[in-house]
Amino acid sequence: MDLPWVPSVELGEVLAELPARQRKAVLRVVQAEADCVALTRLLKTPYSCQWCGLVVGQSGTPRDERKGMLEAHESECERRGQAWRFVCSLSIYYRKWVHDAAFVSALAMARREITEQAMASAVVGLQAGTQDAVAAVRRIIRVGESEANQLRAAFGLLDRAGVETAQKATTTVAGELEYVDVTEGELAAIEEALRGESGAE
Repeated sequence: MDLPWVPSVELGEVLAELPARQRKAVLRVVQAEADCVALTRLLKTPYSCQWCGLVVGQSGTPRDERKGMLEAHESECERRGQAWRFVCSLSIYYRKWVHDAAFVSALAMARREITEQAMASAVVGLQAGTQDAVAAVRRIIRVGESEANQLRAAFGLLDRAGVETAQKATTTVAGELEYVDVTEGELAAIEEALRGESGAE
């Protein structure tokens, strides 16, 4: 998430009912999910790196081979920094905590809240982007390089705003249209006749 998540007062009250370890676990699990960090990185297993939380190897890999992989991985990680913080062991999480109604309820509430906050943040971002886009279109309407660009920007803005620019009319022609070749002389005579009719009115 771009913004730090702040639990609500209501969630704070629910978390206060939990043991300290579970309270921290709820907050870390939902934050990790929002940051696309795998839950396995938060749960200690015999094959988890104590420096970065990575679970080494696959479940089908022989135990001694996985242990060797873990030792090699941890020696690489040790040079880089501090120990990884696990919320609990994998067995405690799946054998006890996920069967604890209070923990499960708090986790569901926290997930709902962090999702709602992320959605609200996204809406604010979209609104800000829309305002920037409208300002840019207004600038083009005002000082566009050409009249065509100004018109396109203006019609685009009106279209997105749902404004009807003009009454739209359609004409239906029944039957087949017949095309007739007209010479330039005949065309000039027709135009002259039309000019005469409009002048007579």
